Amino acid sequence: MEKFLYTYRCSGFLGLMVILLSIWGALGISILLLSVSGSDLGVSETEFSRDAPWTPPGPFIGVVWALLYSLMAFSIWRLNDIANSGAIQFAILGLIAWCLVWPFYAFDTLNRWPGLIGNLGIFLISGALVLRLWRRDKVAALSISLVTIWITIATGTIIDGAIRYGW
Repeated sequence: MEKFLYTYRCSGFLGLMVILLSIWGALGISILLLSVSGSDLGVSETEFSRDAPWTPPGPFIGVVWALLYSLMAFSIWRLNDIANSGAIQFAILGLIAWCLVWPFYAFDTLNRWPGLIGNLGIFLISGALVLRLWRRDKVAALSISLVTIWITIATGTIIDGAIRYGW
């Protein structure tokens, strides 16, 4: 695990850029794979009629997730100067991976359960990370807590849409 994270161990600006570019590169590949697979990226006409009325528009959601991925990368970088933080950094990478695969099983389906279960996983992982990070680096913990807050809002829209329009 430490060898895997060695690439990200630069504590200066260069280290932050390497981590950000790695995460953004993985996000770009994920979006490319979704596009090539024929996914409508969750914006089909039938989806709009099933969303909760207070669901933010797709472009806003995309901007929020871009910010959240950047904050998760920032959290990894913040831990570079803290001894024995490799396991937590690896857990943050796991959270990023979980978030990156979410659209592959939640989009393009009329069933809300996959997205809801995925959101629960993101909530549990990010919440556990916030608790573990709080003692080591409060800024990193607050960065990850924004993922927890956002996924709670997203889960609310899924549940509200399900109550209004069915599962």
